[in-house]
Amino acid sequence: MSRKAAIEAFNKNPTLENYNLITGGSDIGVNVGAPSLTKGKKIIERGGKQFVTDSDMPAGLPGFAASVQDFFDPSKDRDKKGKLNLNPFAQISEKNIGLPELSESDLTYSPVQKKRLSNALEDIFEKPKTALEEAEEGLDFYEQNYGRIAGLNRKLRKDAAIDAQLQYMATEPVRQAFLNRAAEQAAQRGLRVRGALEAMPSNIQNIMTAKQAQRSLASSAFAEEARAAAAQQDAATRFAGLGMQRRFG
Repeated sequence: MSRKAAIEAFNKNPTLENYNLITGGSDIGVNVGAPSLTKGKKIIERGGKQFVTDSDMPAGLPGFAASVQDFFDPSKDRDKKGKLNLNPFAQISEKNIGLPELSESDLTYSPVQKKRLSNALEDIFEKPKTALEEAEEGLDFYEQNYGRIAGLNRKLRKDAAIDAQLQYMATEPVRQAFLNRAAEQAAQRGLRVRGALEAMPSNIQNIMTAKQAQRSLASSAFAEEARAAAAQQDAATRFAGLGMQRRFG
């Protein structure tokens, strides 16, 4: 059995036997106290050995009376100390007295003891996982919980979209106010720049030149119109004189 499997077995059944399978009986530097029997059991000694019996065994005078009855009727174990060994040459054992001899599997650690020992055992004996093993475990977890993860992702995206929309709606009036103010400031700045440019001497000269050119153009056009009218008048006069000469000639 690998140490990883042994640690899992200890977590399921935290007995002294499973603990020693991992540590080999060596001290790992964690003092949690000794394991104990399950509730309702206790340890007695007979013939230099330890046996497990019921914790409600009679004591005092009732226990003495039960031992006397067992002496005269050895087929029963009224005092719960095991049957009498009728063969003085036979070594006391489970078979002779009918009680289970204490073993490491009878001693169990409490939940608190198990937790501390399990953490220490994993830190000491469990080999670190490789990058490939961690990736495979992550992939297996994702495949097993894909539905939950996908649903959670959809909910997170939906909540984020709602929050973004609410934030945009809340800040839109302020943003528009700043945009309008910036546009007005830009327009005023343009007018000031245009006025400054027009006030420069070179621009004033250009404006005056343009106005003079406009007046000259208007004067030239008027003179041209006057010359054209005079020419027309002269032509009409000449035509009229020529007709009168033909009529009265």
